[in-house]
Amino acid sequence: MVALTYYDLRFLTPGNTTTLPTAYQLATLQHGNPRLRTERRTSRVFDWLQAPFVGGHFLGDYQGLAADGKGVRAVLTETDSGAPQNRTDVYSGSFRTR
Repeated sequence: MVALTYYDLRFLTPGNTTTLPTAYQLATLQHGNPRLRTERRTSRVFDWLQAPFVGGHFLGDYQGLAADGKGVRAVLTETDSGAPQNRTDVYSGSFRTR
């Protein structure tokens, strides 16, 4: 199995110039075969533009993906607009892939 994670920007609506709605996605390909691809959103939709600005909006270095026997464990970062002094949160979760 091949697994990958990515930030998905498909939730941006035409004409939206004030937010960048983003979600974290997990895609798996059984035996590496693209025809057997599954994909799921693994986070809430959040505003990427709420991330700290350090030469660009930066969610941090806290991302990862590891096999755990029954699937994968993902670590991801989201913004938290309700906490202006601490605008990013790190989450982890296990996802079955079989």
